[in-house]
Amino acid sequence: MATKKINFCKLADLRIRLGLTQAEFWNRYGVKQSAASRYERDDDPVHVPHGVAMLIWLHQIGELTEEQLDRAVAATKSVVRTRPDLTGAMLKPRSTRSDKGKPAKRRGIRRD
Repeated sequence: MATKKINFCKLADLRIRLGLTQAEFWNRYGVKQSAASRYERDDDPVHVPHGVAMLIWLHQIGELTEEQLDRAVAATKSVVRTRPDLTGAMLKPRSTRSDKGKPAKRRGIRRD
């Protein structure tokens, strides 16, 4: 069985193809509009938190029903609200760029 692939660099295209507004699409996954706008505007998919990406993927390939998705989002919100110590690093997107917008310095063997 072939696995459906989702291009996380083109989430706006997926949303539009589904005929959903930005608020309708992202609210399904527990994402606020301000973050949704960043995710769709950014060309770097690592900015979408792993948990959100997993929910989108599982839902889009049919492994999560609407009811299961609602429960997963509610559970995630509950954990975020009650245990920020567990979720701070998990929900923070990984970035391949430094804070100044430049590529992060690579550490390793220097080749001259």
